[in-house]
Amino acid sequence: MSRNRRIRGSVKNYVVSAVIGSIPILVANWRQTLWPLLAVTVALVAVQLITGSIFMLALRAA
Repeated sequence: MSRNRRIRGSVKNYVVSAVIGSIPILVANWRQTLWPLLAVTVALVAVQLITGSIFMLALRAA
């Protein structure tokens, strides 16, 4: 039981340190990382809008 908790705690610490370690890299390369993130966000929103409108049309047709 305690061993399981220790493993989970070390995994959490690893994730936190990885996130904190990646922040300077992201800040240094924010010009390169910003556009893909923006493109992915726009694409997701567009897909949601398209699928939502298709879904509404299907509901209206049925």
